[in-house]
Order: sequence, then C-alpha cells, then structure tokens
Amino acid sequence: MDHRGSLLCPLILLTAALAWADGTPGAPQQDLTSLTLEQLLNVRVEGAALHSQSLRDAPASVTVITAEDIYKFGYRTLGEAMESVRGFHLNDNRTYRSVGVRGFNLPWDYGSRILVMVNGHNMADHIFDSMLWFGADFPIDMHLVKQIEIIPSSALYGSNGEFATINVITKEPEEAGPPNLTAQFGSFGEKKAQMMGAVPIGKSTKLLLSGTVFNNSGESLLYFHGLDTPETNRGEAIRMDGEKGYHFFSDFAWRNWRVTASLSSRTKIQPVSWGPTVFNDRGTHLDESANYVEAAAGSYPDSSYDMAAITASVNSAVPALPPTSGVVCFPPA
Repeated sequence: MDHRGSLLCPLILLTAALAWADGTPGAPQQDLTSLTLEQLLNVRVEGAALHSQSLRDAPASVTVITAEDIYKFGYRTLGEAMESVRGFHLNDNRTYRSVGVRGFNLPWDYGSRILVMVNGHNMADHIFDSMLWFGADFPIDMHLVKQIEIIPSSALYGSNGEFATINVITKEPEEAGPPNLTAQFGSFGEKKAQMMGAVPIGKSTKLLLSGTVFNNSGESLLYFHGLDTPETNRGEAIRMDGEKGYHFFSDFAWRNWRVTASLSSRTKIQPVSWGPTVFNDRGTHLDESANYVEAAAGSYPDSSYDMAAITASVNSAVPALPPTSGVVCFPPA
C-alpha cells in the first residue's frame, strides 16, 4: 500500500474549505452536564425497547453518549467513545480494533457477543455473527452521530447482546446543517477527509449525504516477541500497519418513509493473518466491505419506525495472502 501523497491534494482543498464552511458537523447540540435530574430523565433513547422513549420509561440502565460529548472529548472512532464507558476496553490485534466488556473479548476472539446497531439495524457480519468495526473501519463517521446508546446485557435482541447492546443513532437531515468539509490529520500518518450536508429537495422531502475517505500509514515498526528469530527479521514488521478505505452514507426522508443506505470498503495490511503467511510481507492484507440499504415507514421525524419494509445487507471480508515462499508463520498466541 502506497500512502505517500495519495490524499495530499484533496486534503489541502478540504482544509482550505474549513474557513468557508458555515457549520461544524460536530458542533454542540445537547450539554447533558447542564441539565437537572428531572431533565436528564426526559432524555430520549431508542435502543432499550425498539422505539423512542424517555430514560424515565426505559426498562434498562442506559448510558448515552451525545454529539456534544463526541465534540467535547474529540472521539474520532466508535471504539474511542466506547472506551470512555465504565467497564468497556479496547483491543487492537493490528487487523481489527474491537471492544470488550469487563475483561471479556481477547484480542483474537471474534465472538464479541456485543450487538451493534445503526438506527436499529443490526451491523453483525454473516460469518462470525459479530461486529468488529470499532476503528476507522466503522461505516458511520462520528460527525454523523447524534447519540450512542449502550444497554448492558439486554435479552431483547437475543444472544448477540449477551454483554451489551449498542445503538448508534445518526443525525436526521435537518440536524446536519449546511454542506461542510472537514479534514483530519493524526499521528502515524493518519489522514481523513469528510464531506457532509443536507440537500433540500422539497417541502416533505429531505436528504442527508455524507462521504468519507481515509488513508492511515500506521506504525512504521511493529515488534512481535513470539517471532523474534533470524528467519523472521527478529520479529520486526516494517510498514505493515497501513489501511485505507471509504464510507458513504445517505438518509432519505419522504413523508412517513425513511430510506437509509451505507456503503463502505477497507483494505488493511496485516503483519500477521489467519493461517500460514509470510511474515513481514506487504502482500498480506485484508479486503472487506459492509453495505446495507433499509427502508422503513413510521411517524417521521420522531424516529419511531415500527414497520420495516425492506432490509438488505452485504458484509464480506476476504484475506489476500501472498505465495507462501520463505518462512511461514502463524499468529502468535
């Protein structure tokens, strides 16, 4: 993967556009610290009982991370936001950043038993029946998030929510503000650009569009103690942590119908992969995508969509392994 200058020109343009944009997608919306106890009980959530209700009526202990919290603390990924919740921790096996609860979910355990939804849509893949995208690979950009609801050990959604149920609620078209461009730069060659905005179509028709591209170089040198031999470069993996990809999200509201779509793709270089691979070979990488389209009818805009009309999703992860010439290695235990 060649990261040098692939996003330099568009990111310069996006950075310049920050001075022109009227609104900031992560701007404060609701400061929970300024609310009284009575007002806090009136904060509305959707994940506890599959419909919108106040915390006073919700039959569960619900933790809410609002857009104000995301903006204030600078959470860039879903994993960073979840790590701030009591009892949650973040793992990184250099392929996925996954979330565990109270010590469960080891780095190579893909059965997280944590159900993650976007506006009530189950984001689990079709192989492990779990959701592992808590880093830059999560299909929804954090600027799109209105609030994150965390319900511990909910039996409402079945065995997937054994440890926790997470419902990510996106902003509605009228909450997105004017079209805006943002650019992010971080350590280890992190680069990301996003364009988001609401497009007025008619009196009863609203459309929200968002597109994101990212290209992260990752750490240039990784050390694996279990592979510290002369045949495996003394356990040193060089430039084997990069990833790049894109996210696209749309929210179309017409009368009492709401149609949401999400398209995403990621390529991740793997220092170690599943099965036998050649250590420190940049040809070892993962290609994956997560796409879904969902249409539902209800009483917009109170987000109570009780009748799902159409739901279609496709999740795929395909490891690309180089020819096994040289020293063959397995993931270290």
